[in-house]
Amino acid sequence: MLTECRNCGASFPVKNPAIVGQVKPCPKCGKKFRVELLDDDFDDIGEELPQRSASSSRSSKKKSSSRSKQGASSGPNLLPWIIGGVTFVVFAVGGFFLVRAFTNKVTEVVAETTVAVSDDKTKQSLHDLAIAMHNYHDNHNRLPSPGKSHDGKAGLSWRVHLLPYIEQAPLYNEFHLDEPWDSPHNLTLLDRMPKLYTSPDVTQAGFTTFRLVAGQASGSNSQQQPVVTAFTAEEGSRFRDLSDGMTNIVLVVSSGPSTAVEWTKPETIPFNETNPLAEFGSPAGKSFYVVAGDGRVHSIRPDADPAIVARLLLCNDGNPVNFADVQ
Repeated sequence: MLTECRNCGASFPVKNPAIVGQVKPCPKCGKKFRVELLDDDFDDIGEELPQRSASSSRSSKKKSSSRSKQGASSGPNLLPWIIGGVTFVVFAVGGFFLVRAFTNKVTEVVAETTVAVSDDKTKQSLHDLAIAMHNYHDNHNRLPSPGKSHDGKAGLSWRVHLLPYIEQAPLYNEFHLDEPWDSPHNLTLLDRMPKLYTSPDVTQAGFTTFRLVAGQASGSNSQQQPVVTAFTAEEGSRFRDLSDGMTNIVLVVSSGPSTAVEWTKPETIPFNETNPLAEFGSPAGKSFYVVAGDGRVHSIRPDADPAIVARLLLCNDGNPVNFADVQ
């Protein structure tokens, strides 16, 4: 009886039939192989092969069963991949919402900061304009004219007349004061608007939202005088005419971006007695800003009581009110 090493191909005699089917080392190459008889030797075995005992048979079945279970469990285990995939999705979705929330918060903070910077610039400009108004009054004994002459012709804006009082005397001297704001020469100076007049939310060159409110209310005051704003269409008031008190009267307003005008144009905001803020447009931020006769800057809510706002715009109605009522 012969067997053959499946590794090196060497043939050897099988002296003990009991080792058939077992794994043994090859006498030649040393590698292990299962001892199996060559085909020619099967007929010679006869009854020489020992009968397997019942216990051997059961052991074989157990091994076979064990191998079957191992084979069944040796396939790919997908559970870790499923858990990993679910975890990835959870973190990816959660991360997306977290990033979006963070981005929204950053955007909100940037927007609030931008509005705050814009508001600070507006308030500083209004304060500086009030100082310039006082300096103008000291020299001329009245506030500057909005720009229209008594015959109704348009001249130059009050902003032009304030130029010497905001350190812009050379620019003032370039204007032809006897010509209207839109004369060929004066129009060439439109793009040279001083920084003080720039409005943070207005992008068009030469346009500003720093405006005067001019007009008259119905009726008269206790002295039978017309009730007016600090400015009429033709001229500015004298401080002694502001009988309601400098702290309770609006001088200059910062209106909404939609109401911006050329800085040299003598156009005022008309006084609307029933709803003054309707002429202001929509505020760039949460409120409008105005400066009072004493130089203090105040905010006015868009939904403030129209009657109180009207009284703040009038300078001699005999019914002074406080800015705290509209902030």
